[in-house]
Amino acid sequence: SDDIHSEHPAPMRIEYTIRDPILIDGNAGFLGDNSSTGIGQGSGTITDPYVIEGWKIDASSQHGIQIRNADVYFIIRDCYVYDGIVTWRSGIYLYNCTNGHLSNNTCLNNEHGIQVYRYSTKNTLIDNNCSNNRYGIDVSSSSDITLINNTCSSNNWDGIILYETTDSTLVDNICTENYRGISIVLSSGNTLINNNCSNNRNGIDVSSSSDITLINNTCNSSNWDGIRLAEV
Repeated sequence: SDDIHSEHPAPMRIEYTIRDPILIDGNAGFLGDNSSTGIGQGSGTITDPYVIEGWKIDASSQHGIQIRNADVYFIIRDCYVYDGIVTWRSGIYLYNCTNGHLSNNTCLNNEHGIQVYRYSTKNTLIDNNCSNNRYGIDVSSSSDITLINNTCSSNNWDGIILYETTDSTLVDNICTENYRGISIVLSSGNTLINNNCSNNRNGIDVSSSSDITLINNTCNSSNWDGIRLAEV
C-alpha cells in the first residue's frame, strides 16, 4: 500500500492495508462485518480468538483501534497506527477489556502509542513498537497486565507508565531516550525484570507505590537518575 505518512513510514516488512479507525464496544461489537470491525478471523474463544491484523490506520480523527467493555479473547497484531498526537488520540486504546493480546504493532506519533485503561485485566502486550508518541505505553487503573519485549523510545514523557495499576509484570522491554523510561505511580505489586531503561532523564521512576520488585534492569549512567524512588 502507498506510504501516505512520509515522516514516520510504516515498517517495510509488513504489507499493510489502509482503513478507517476501528471502534468495538462490548462483546457483541465483535459480531459486525469485517468492514466495521476489521476482524479477519476467530470466534472469541481462548482457542479461536478474534484477530485484527495488517491494518494501517490514521488516528488523527479518533483512536486508531478502540475496544471497550469486552471480555472475549482477541488479538491485535501487525497493525500500524499513527498521527493521533494533535487530537490527543491513542494508537490502540483498550477500556475495561480482558483477554486481549497485542503483538508486533507499530504506534507512532500518537498521544499514547497503546493505552490500557480502567478496569482492564489479563491483557498481554508483546513485541510492540510505541515510539515518538507523548507516552509510549500507558497502563492505568488496571491489573494483571503483562508487557514483554516492547520498544518504547523517543517518547516525550514516559516510555511505559503504570498508574494505579497492580500485579503486573514488565520483562525485556526497551525504554530509551524518553523523559522517563518506566514510571510507576500510585501502584503496587508490580515486577520489572531485565528491562533496558537507558538514556532517559530518569531510567525507572517509582513514586507513591509499594511492593515493587526490580530485578536485573539496565539503567546506565546516561540517565540523570538510573532508578528513582520517591515516597515509597
